[in-house]
Amino acid sequence: MSDHNKTDNEADRQILFNLPENQYTISQICQELDLKTHQLRYWEERIKILQPLKGKGGRRIYRQRDRQLLIKIKQLLTEDGYTLDGVAKLLTDQAAPKKPTHNSALLAQIAADLRQIKERLAWLRKTLASDEKKL
Repeated sequence: MSDHNKTDNEADRQILFNLPENQYTISQICQELDLKTHQLRYWEERIKILQPLKGKGGRRIYRQRDRQLLIKIKQLLTEDGYTLDGVAKLLTDQAAPKKPTHNSALLAQIAADLRQIKERLAWLRKTLASDEKKL
């Protein structure tokens, strides 16, 4: 996109939608990525982590992170050979917090060690309390 067109698009965005520089309309995103608006809306339905903001009247407002995600989605679909379901699964798996792996034998040993420490501390408290009475 030429600098002149980019400047025109930014001016149009500010005049028509009063959007900051790093926010985009669906038309702008589709133009940049060479997509149809119905394709983009379909991607949003299928890829749940793609959630643009909704402005007045339900207009989609894409942030910079949405734009970057859409660029990645298009690359995965067109260059890397993923299906839309494959992209959705990949991105959902990447976004999901990693579950810690637990070794039940190790946890059981730690619990036993803590019980033993607790018993020793109780004995020490009792011993110290009886020694104080003797003083």
